[in-house]
Amino acid sequence: MKLGLSSYSFLPLMRNGSMQLEDVFSWVRDHGGEHVALATFSVAPECAVFHYRLCHDSDALDRLHTASLTTCLHLSRFYISAHLIVKG
Repeated sequence: MKLGLSSYSFLPLMRNGSMQLEDVFSWVRDHGGEHVALATFSVAPECAVFHYRLCHDSDALDRLHTASLTTCLHLSRFYISAHLIVKG
């Protein structure tokens, strides 16, 4: 078993500016983690959480790639926002 954390765990710190996405990777590595699970809404602008598409955010993708390479941590999974209300 490998220890890892979700970026969601750091959401309050990222929202208040105490941490950036890169800091999450460093924190996980420095505390013995081996991977990060990315909750895409944790990198989305607060006003666009439900409409955010990581695949269209080249800056965030570059930052994720660099953070992963720099810390030698893998992204283990992605969590996406979903609207599951079914109208019948």
